[in-house]
Amino acid sequence: MTCPEGRQARFDVSAVQLRKAAEVRFTTCAECPSRGKCANAAAGRRIKIHPYEPEIAAERKRQATSEFRELYAKRAGGERIISHLTRHGARRARFIGIFKVWGQEVLAALNHNVKAFLRLAAAAG
Repeated sequence: MTCPEGRQARFDVSAVQLRKAAEVRFTTCAECPSRGKCANAAAGRRIKIHPYEPEIAAERKRQATSEFRELYAKRAGGERIISHLTRHGARRARFIGIFKVWGQEVLAALNHNVKAFLRLAAAAG
């Protein structure tokens, strides 16, 4: 790891590979001219590294691709519909029995669709 002043500190890479948290400590922060910008602790700057940091970094890189954006656009639309349905009563079953619960889900979807149609009709004028 490198601090804003260019000083480097090392951490135990094998700890991250074994799914243990690692910590980077900069010991030269006491005499650093930029100390007020990056570290307030008396012992200097400390950075904790998540045990799953390699996987997190790989996912961040994958999220920057156009394939991910296309897939996420579809997912975001679906999650929006699920959110609407939960607000219209689809979160919790009010009845016992699979047919009755299915009927409740259908009514929640119908409620959502009617409200969406009325919004479109009102917008069209």
